[in-house]
Amino acid sequence: MIKKVSFQLLFSVLLLTIITVNQSATAATPAGRDKLRIHAAAAQKPGESLLSVTVQWRIDDSLTYESTGIAFANGPDKKKPSTGDQIASKLVTAISDAMVKQYPSWRGVNPVQPEGLPEMTINNKAGFGLTNVTIRDYTNAKSTYDLVDKSFAGAGVDVAIDLVYAAAVEYVYNFDSVKAKMSSAAGGGIEIIIDDGQPIEIKTKGKTTEQIEQEIASKIGSAQLSHSVIYPHTKDGDARNSKPFDGSEVQLTTLPAKSITIHLKDPSLGVLNKFKFADKDAPLQLVKPIMGGLLVVAIGAFVFFFGGWFVKGNKQEES
Repeated sequence: MIKKVSFQLLFSVLLLTIITVNQSATAATPAGRDKLRIHAAAAQKPGESLLSVTVQWRIDDSLTYESTGIAFANGPDKKKPSTGDQIASKLVTAISDAMVKQYPSWRGVNPVQPEGLPEMTINNKAGFGLTNVTIRDYTNAKSTYDLVDKSFAGAGVDVAIDLVYAAAVEYVYNFDSVKAKMSSAAGGGIEIIIDDGQPIEIKTKGKTTEQIEQEIASKIGSAQLSHSVIYPHTKDGDARNSKPFDGSEVQLTTLPAKSITIHLKDPSLGVLNKFKFADKDAPLQLVKPIMGGLLVVAIGAFVFFFGGWFVKGNKQEES
């Protein structure tokens, strides 16, 4: 009788452990909790210009990974200019292709484009959380960014705008040597719109990138010019289009708005649009594959030893 009770007790403990593990797995960060939507527009810069997106994500309570996707857009002077929906499609493909370098179980991002629309959304997968997203734009397009259904301040997402000199840097490996050749912008201006407010227009001709950023910061209530980067610069293992921090950027850490539109019209400049997400942990940790394997082994050992003990005990009592 004691053996039967012991077996039932052990079985109950094992069952409770399995239920607890399953609950831990289902309590992971839900898919789509973190979103960044990009409303793409046709490129206005002549020739072929660059767009790249670096997405960084973290597995719940675990390591951080990132991927950089690169796409090119044809300007209005080309035989087949790139439209907004084509650019959105290229970004989806670029992000998806970049993640191929990661093991399937590490890929925490799901880029989606509604069919035929000039927009794409970067979503987190279940069990992952977005940390940073950087969009490097040299197309002179009018692009809008939002979180789909939240304000930046409400979601705890910080925004930064970093202007850089374009030159040949969009295609070469060594950014610093090219950057030294330019000291001021050619002209064309930049326009920024917060939600549906009046456009904030800044002239760029003859100004340094920091001077332009200072003017932007002075005209947006929640903005400030910062000489420290909003999050560390990374390369994703590839030096192409890699831009070390140039010493200043406009930071909007409490932006009470649902969207921001940036239209850089100066072909001598590029803009790095940065979004820093709140790095939230799920309350319970996902079960790692090795833990699942150990659990199977433990169940097998339990059944083998205690199952035999239980059967043997019953036979002895029956005899």
